[in-house]
Amino acid sequence: MNVYGADVAQLRELGRRFEDAAARLEAGRMSVGDAIQVKAWFGPAAIAFRYEWESDHSRRILNAAERLRTAAAALHSNALEQERTSAVSAAGSGATARPRVDRPGSSLAAKWDAMTDEERRRLPLSQLTDVYGYAPSLPARVRDEANRIALERYLTMPCPAGPEAAVDRYRRMLVAIEQVQAALREHPDAQLLVFDPGSGDSVHVAISLGDMDTADNVAVHTQGWTSRADKEGGLSDPLARLAALRGHVGGETAMVLWMDYDAPQNQPSFGDVFGIANAQQTQYGEAGAGRLADFAEGIRGNNPDARITALGHSYGSYVTGLAAQQTDVFDAVVVFGSPGVGASSLDQLNVGPNFYVVEAPGDIIADSGQFGADPSSIHGARRIAADPMPQFFIAAHESYLREGSASQRGIADVVAGRR
Repeated sequence: MNVYGADVAQLRELGRRFEDAAARLEAGRMSVGDAIQVKAWFGPAAIAFRYEWESDHSRRILNAAERLRTAAAALHSNALEQERTSAVSAAGSGATARPRVDRPGSSLAAKWDAMTDEERRRLPLSQLTDVYGYAPSLPARVRDEANRIALERYLTMPCPAGPEAAVDRYRRMLVAIEQVQAALREHPDAQLLVFDPGSGDSVHVAISLGDMDTADNVAVHTQGWTSRADKEGGLSDPLARLAALRGHVGGETAMVLWMDYDAPQNQPSFGDVFGIANAQQTQYGEAGAGRLADFAEGIRGNNPDARITALGHSYGSYVTGLAAQQTDVFDAVVVFGSPGVGASSLDQLNVGPNFYVVEAPGDIIADSGQFGADPSSIHGARRIAADPMPQFFIAAHESYLREGSASQRGIADVVAGRR
């Protein structure tokens, strides 16, 4: 058979190398994770290092391994596509459907399902949180089960003796755990998809109301400035708004509160009374966009027929816009109170005409165009009405998911595919 374009053998060989490298990284990570549990090593230094390893270093290695596996899957997919293209070119006939590439999560899920409850509880914490509780390609139920076990383990960890930064992180982790446990009690069908107390400044969390692997509609909501899971109300308030929005969507719908990035925080200073300078920086969005894109790819891999809508508020709309430029799995993108999405045309966002903008009168943040063009000025953007809010501009900026509002109804209609 004549081959047109890329060398298929080279693509597959590179894919295998990436898979081997990922396996070596994971083997080394697990080896270290097991070794540091030796009982002969005790004391403040041992406790501090184990905490840093479980909450930070181990996660970073896992992220690298997962990226390698994602790249390997893409290379194998490209090889199959190249073979299909070559066959069509040679035969002069119509294309056949591309075979599905096996996702890394398939074998991991099988391993998890084969374990007893006791075996799962004996797994190193790094495996629970970094592998079974985090890998986007895994089914949501597996991640939820693993993260719930991990929460119990985190609660048994003693407070580190120092330094002060580690003590502060530990205390914020406990606040986040309390918030998560309250959310799981409040919403019986919730799934804990991410619980990461160590990768960033804040504790990273993702919670789904409903099973995103079986839902007909899945919405992924990314918040912005000042949002964090390790403060009072950091989860309960947004989850309550998403629960209300879910009710207006109707049908089999899952609502995901995605907080797996460090949102900029308010840091008031002389000349910056509201502390918004941090919210004008791009690095937070750039760091979070890849994670959001990977998360969305995982939804599509486990639920191919779902309608997936990305919802981004305030700075979270910038993260959402960047993520949409890295994947084509979103069926629609809705931004509200958006200072920009890092794009100036619909072609960059990979959702065709299904880009929606909500901008309340008086919301000066939505008029700022801080991160590229004002989204409402992008040619082809579809507008969703928002109620006028005569109060201070912060009230307008925070009003989009207010119960009974025009914007809430419009956003619900997009998630449901009614507009």
